[in-house]
Amino acid sequence: MKTKLLCAILVVAFVTFTINTNTYAYNPRTVFSDFSPEHWAYNSVMELYSQQIISGDSDGNFRPNDFVTNAEAAKIFCTALGLNISSFDQSVYSDVSADKWYYPYANLTDELFLDVYDDMGKKIFSPDCPMIREEMFYSVVNMFGMSGKKVEPKLSQHFTDTADFNQVYLPYAEIIFDKKIINGYDDGTIRPKAKITRAEFATLTAKIMTMLKNRCSISVSEGEATIIQPWEDASGALKLVMKKRGPNSLFDFYCASAMTKYSEEYIPVRYFQFDTDLMSPYIVRALNNADGDLPYNADFTGGNHCYNNTGYGGSATGRTDYIKFSVDNSLVSEYSGLFQSVQVEYKNYIQATNTKRFDGSGREVLTENISIWFDGETWTVENTLTALEDIVIERYYGLQFPAKGIFNTVQYGDEHSDSYVHSLSFESVSDSSCDTAVFYGDIFNLKMNMDFSLMSEKVNFANKDYTVFTTDYGKTYFNLINSDNPIELKAGETLKIAGSYKFFK
Repeated sequence: MKTKLLCAILVVAFVTFTINTNTYAYNPRTVFSDFSPEHWAYNSVMELYSQQIISGDSDGNFRPNDFVTNAEAAKIFCTALGLNISSFDQSVYSDVSADKWYYPYANLTDELFLDVYDDMGKKIFSPDCPMIREEMFYSVVNMFGMSGKKVEPKLSQHFTDTADFNQVYLPYAEIIFDKKIINGYDDGTIRPKAKITRAEFATLTAKIMTMLKNRCSISVSEGEATIIQPWEDASGALKLVMKKRGPNSLFDFYCASAMTKYSEEYIPVRYFQFDTDLMSPYIVRALNNADGDLPYNADFTGGNHCYNNTGYGGSATGRTDYIKFSVDNSLVSEYSGLFQSVQVEYKNYIQATNTKRFDGSGREVLTENISIWFDGETWTVENTLTALEDIVIERYYGLQFPAKGIFNTVQYGDEHSDSYVHSLSFESVSDSSCDTAVFYGDIFNLKMNMDFSLMSEKVNFANKDYTVFTTDYGKTYFNLINSDNPIELKAGETLKIAGSYKFFK
């Protein structure tokens, strides 16, 4: 049943979210006798009313302070998403009989509610029970397919009552707080056990519908992917293409197009081709049997670097073994449509600088197992390196970006820091504890980050004078591994690198 609901949500996001753009001309006294334009939830309620998602009672009242029951919540979910109430397979609840008005709604939205069982082990819905806030958090996260998302726990830093959460619901609250879907109250509480009023529920539902309308889309075909990421303000979008590229034909980001929105269509306004790699190459040496044609040099291999250490004209020093695309946790080879999350997994084999050969037959000494997960906002990258034999890595950047020509300036530290902003026309370095670079441009911006909480302990920034640097040709790198602090790996040993890219306006 879950697959049906998720597919229906995607279809709805394509075809049914036509928000009424007319100024609300309702006289609230004639719509809801107990609800005026001065109410804080008025705009959200009127938006849902205009689309026949909510209505009042037989006396013409909206009852904004009444609590929403599970049955009412299920119906609003279905109506807001335009779901076909005849599309469920079977009844899943022991306390929901076929003669009840909420029968189809409860069964169609069952994965939006936590499984609860009675003393006899039967699954129950509790239709007349008021929905509480932590239950709503669970519903929203599952509606967006974000239950597997990893976020840094922050609720306890902002709210005083997080101990009141049922621990089952707490991770879901962390996710939607991270996504800025919910806020707390002015007194510093989040009130996980508070019952949800009709006004609160309408406000959150309207916000969810807007978010679904602006969902990202993807096209996957023949080992390539094109992703369109709408900006949060709905003014346009960024199109990113991922494919095999460069002299090694390794999978990577290939190009980007900034687009503006005009009459519901995206119009390209600027194109950027990445003429270099975003996933770092290596200076890596085999510790035994250096049988390459240039055993004593210090050239890069992998990434965009071929035999002659450039991006063209030489034999390959790496290869992509496979590429796998998953859309909303389902493996796909061909796909076109909206998504809630996308994962790309691929494996590369990399030669060493002292095993590469002119004819391309150099010995491969390590593998990269790269996983890129996109949630519509942030590209999270994890690369697990595995040594095929004893090696030493003398230089590796993790993530990098060719910023000049796309952006104007770079700031070391996050976008909220007060650190100095540098021109991309000159060399610059960060301090010794920075894990983030933020680029600012005329059309959009980029935040590039290394996540040391997920990395192997061997990768240590503590003994480095600087952690991020930009060259005079405008490319920014992380100083993860260098010749002053090389890392040796035994055959079979692994090293994990983690970071992220976030494009934003």
